[in-house]
Amino acid sequence: MDVTDKKGRVLTIRELSPSAHLDIFEACGANSGNHMWTAMALAVCAVSAIDGVPRPMPLKVSDVKARADELGFDGLNAINEAFRTENIVEADRDVAKN
Repeated sequence: MDVTDKKGRVLTIRELSPSAHLDIFEACGANSGNHMWTAMALAVCAVSAIDGVPRPMPLKVSDVKARADELGFDGLNAINEAFRTENIVEADRDVAKN
């Protein structure tokens, strides 16, 4: 899924596998118990490209922080809005099935 932030950057968001979640929790170390930190880290790590330039999965806390700073609040807000919208669409699909 691609989203555009307020700066006009196109952010490509990948679906993270269960093993990717575990890798992120491991990379976060002691921070993995902090739900706010982990939620932001998952959003940051879901970005696979910025303006078509591939971004590798962050593997260390310093990598996660660097990616968060690269995205800034404009990028993070765009990602979170995309996640919210996707969850609403999925919930609507589930209701329609029932």
